[in-house]
Amino acid sequence: MKSQSIAYIHDSKFGNFNSTYSEDRLDNFSVLGKNSETLSLNYTSKKINKYSTISLGSTFDLLNEDTKQYLMSYQYLDECFGVNLDYQRVYYEDRDLKPKDTLTIMFNFKFLGSYASTNLAVSETDKQNIKWYSSSKSQW
Repeated sequence: MKSQSIAYIHDSKFGNFNSTYSEDRLDNFSVLGKNSETLSLNYTSKKINKYSTISLGSTFDLLNEDTKQYLMSYQYLDECFGVNLDYQRVYYEDRDLKPKDTLTIMFNFKFLGSYASTNLAVSETDKQNIKWYSSSKSQW
């Protein structure tokens, strides 16, 4: 088999948890060799005080025993306003390189549209380049 995966999903009164194991094999001249083995873990909370949710996630490379990425997210969404705060850290295969951090925030206004930032997790010299993007009005 070139690839295989198995998933486990659990829904509790606190939230949803899922984990996925996957293995992919590289085909080199009709000989299968291991290419990657990953384990992904994700959790999304149930609604907190009717409007908020928290999400956490991580991906691990089991062959190299390294973390690939971390994800954290907070969402608030009521009848006319919403905000998303997302953080992601991605590691490179070369551990001498600094991991890439991404922090974004997005505001949603029901009849006005949304405003999203570029990456807020940058150095002091790059902070002057942070931009805000808007989109047309949304109706959820």
